[in-house]
Order: sequence, then structure tokens, then C-alpha cells
Amino acid sequence: MLTRRNAVWLIPLALIITYPLWHIPLAAFLAPRGGFDPSYGKDKKEGYNFRLEAPIIYEYKDGRQSAVIRAKAGYSTDKPEEYALDAVDADVFNVHGDLTHIAAQKGVFQDGVKLLTLIGDVVIDKRVSRQRLYSDLLYYDGKKQTVSCPGPTRLAGDSIVVTGTSFFYDIQAERSEVGGRVNCLIDKRNNR
Repeated sequence: MLTRRNAVWLIPLALIITYPLWHIPLAAFLAPRGGFDPSYGKDKKEGYNFRLEAPIIYEYKDGRQSAVIRAKAGYSTDKPEEYALDAVDADVFNVHGDLTHIAAQKGVFQDGVKLLTLIGDVVIDKRVSRQRLYSDLLYYDGKKQTVSCPGPTRLAGDSIVVTGTSFFYDIQAERSEVGGRVNCLIDKRNNR
């Protein structure tokens, strides 16, 4: 005798008996498509990309201000703790507080190693000794307090012009070196 109560049990029984027939097509239909990306969901550290208008970088050494670096614009680069600068205008101070003014078209400041690289029409104006240095590439090491120009340089004073293929200056020791082929022009009319 087939009653409604007995018919309810026939539906699960039919599913269990026919399981081998419908299991494979249903499993294939429900399988995820496109594979699995193991890096999905892992956090990636993103760098900070920014652009600043008229940034100013202050540098201190042994409790005194050793440099002020100003620029028309500054922006981040692909390297961490490295900042590119446009139209650089910097003041560097020695232990006596004497000012040396530096200007260039472009620059790169590496904060971790305190290295400022200046590129294009670099002019260094050492006002105390009334000297100017002209170059196209300059490295200023804030930790060592040194300036180096690996390319052609011209040093001009009141009565002297010195040209060379490289230049090195130690701010603390107040010592400079001109390297390579050195040409010196002395104007005796302006000697005192």
C-alpha cells in the first residue's frame, strides 16, 4: 500500500541509488574555474608616491644645523628613502657657521645615507672666501661633510680661475682638491 508518507521516502532513496549517474556532471559544473592564485589575499607593501611643492629639508649634525635644502618641487622615486628634487637651492654650513650656497637644476636626496646628488648647472657660492664653483654633477655627503664633482669643474675667485676634470672639498677640514688636467689663470691686477 502506497501512501503519501511512504512516497516521501522514495525521493531520497532514488537520489542515493542514482548517485553514480549525476555525481560527475554536477561536480564538474560546480568546480571553480581558472585555477587558484596562491598570492591572492597576501598583503603587498605599497610604496608611497607623492609630489610636494616647495619642499624644505633640514639637516642637523652634532646638534647644529648643517644644511637647508630647498626645491621648487619634490617627489618620491621607486627606491625607498629617496626623493627627487627640481630646481634645488641649498645652504650648507660648516662648523663655524659659514654659509655655502648651492644651486642646481635637479637633485636626488637619499635620506638613509644623507647623500644629495645635484645634476645640471650646479653652482656653489662660498661667500666667505668669495669663490664660486661650476659643474654639471655634484655629490654632497651629509655624513662625511664632503662635496665631490667627478666631472669637469671651474673654480673662480676674485683674481683666480682654476679648471680641472674633478673636484673634492672637505667642509670640516676646509680642504679642496682639483684633479685631472688643471688649468690655472691668475689675474695680477686684482691681487691685493
